[in-house]
Amino acid sequence: MPTIDEILLPKPDARPRIYAYSIDDKAHAGLLKVGQTTRDVKKRVAEQLKTANIKNYKIELDEIAERDDGTSGCSPTRCRMNWWPSRARESLTSLT
Repeated sequence: MPTIDEILLPKPDARPRIYAYSIDDKAHAGLLKVGQTTRDVKKRVAEQLKTANIKNYKIELDEIAERDDGTSGCSPTRCRMNWWPSRARESLTSLT
């Protein structure tokens, strides 16, 4: 009979990260953009903002989106890329 290590696939090197950033302008005041990626967060955010030439942003959260048991704190419905009120900042850390 195979062992559990033989049955389960090893965890991939790319781990999901949850991130949020704010943009310092009137249109985005009080909002956070939230997303999940397995890539470098700084590079991912820069890609998102490059087309609009936005440089006045701040990464507010960049954490592993994986619990100690290996499950992810985000799913397509829980951490969908979206603008959230900045008061939700405390809630974001509970997702990881």
